[in-house]
Amino acid sequence: MNVALRHSPSPNRALPAAAGRLSRVAIFDDLAAVEPLWRGLEAQDCLTTPFQRYDFLGPWQRHVGARAGVLPFIVVGFDALGETICLWPLGRRQAGPLRVVEFLGGKHASFNLPIWRRETAAGATKAMLDAIVAQLGSSADALILRNQPRAWEGIANPIALLPHQPSPDAVHSGKLLPDFEALAREQISSAKRKKIRNRERQLLTHGPVRFWRAQTQAQAHELLAVFHAQKARRMQELGIANVFDEPGVHEFIAEALTSGIASNPAIEFYGLAAGDTTVATWAGVAGGGRFSGTFTSFIHNEIATASPGQILLMRLVQDCCKRGLATFDLGVGDAGYKEMFCKDVEPLIDSFLPLNSSGRLAVFAAQAAFRVKRAIKRNPALWSMVTAVRRLRGRLSSGK
Repeated sequence: MNVALRHSPSPNRALPAAAGRLSRVAIFDDLAAVEPLWRGLEAQDCLTTPFQRYDFLGPWQRHVGARAGVLPFIVVGFDALGETICLWPLGRRQAGPLRVVEFLGGKHASFNLPIWRRETAAGATKAMLDAIVAQLGSSADALILRNQPRAWEGIANPIALLPHQPSPDAVHSGKLLPDFEALAREQISSAKRKKIRNRERQLLTHGPVRFWRAQTQAQAHELLAVFHAQKARRMQELGIANVFDEPGVHEFIAEALTSGIASNPAIEFYGLAAGDTTVATWAGVAGGGRFSGTFTSFIHNEIATASPGQILLMRLVQDCCKRGLATFDLGVGDAGYKEMFCKDVEPLIDSFLPLNSSGRLAVFAAQAAFRVKRAIKRNPALWSMVTAVRRLRGRLSSGK
């Protein structure tokens, strides 16, 4: 087993007693080597989000991270008995002359959180966090940990004990009820519910309406093809770079969706059809009683006036209620459609930590950049200008 990063001369030295239950840290640069520890920790009563599952980040690293020059940098903490008590799923990349360490998953992970044994997270101290971070300085220059929840499942995020700042965006979520109709009455006005019913009747004029989750390889690949076509057109209209066309992204999503598709896939994919036409798709991850919507698409023709994306969202939330899930979210950032079921705002934090003198400048620049980004997004006038420029660029690139 490759228990130490090749560039780290002494990753296994003992930590000070002030670190509490943590006794030793190892850094892995091989996903296969760390997989047994990763899956073993997942099988325990651990604090984690679905975005840190091995079945989600393993495919991401193989298909996306590796092509982008990201090397695995998996930090594992052990207690005095050799038991795994935490795992930080990180990756290292070169930013000019600097070695920057970040969470694996990039833009495709809504939340980032190390995997903790629950009692370790609940009893974490700043001394323990400082001791872990101190182990990384010989192998990296800066630690940039973005989009972290302040708390998860009622337990404070241990990394919030370290210096941090608010993320530019928050996550919008909402509590679910076993009775979907009761939830809809509680969250959506009667006028809005009537409007949605009218649009459902409008959609029915194009053929029988069907909602389903991909549960076979064939269903998965069919939905993926529709999603990629619909998403490409939408991103061009908005003038936004299509992250789904970046190298390896198609392969990552396909593997995370189809691996274990009949039981517990890392990504779940849903479709809505009118007659023989798939009019909208929605994907997400589920775990710990929560569903997190990640990406969606809808058709761009006359059927779009029936709001198929909104109808699919209704069906998806209804399905989550039937499954007994407790929380539903639609990922990072603001959007009008999120207000229907996701009225709670969950703030996120970013940690920018220099690991040595070389990393101080990189951390200062990153902190400043994300403060500016947050300020722009919090200013309606400035954000409207950014949105208008994006749309104009999209129209110009499409020749419209």
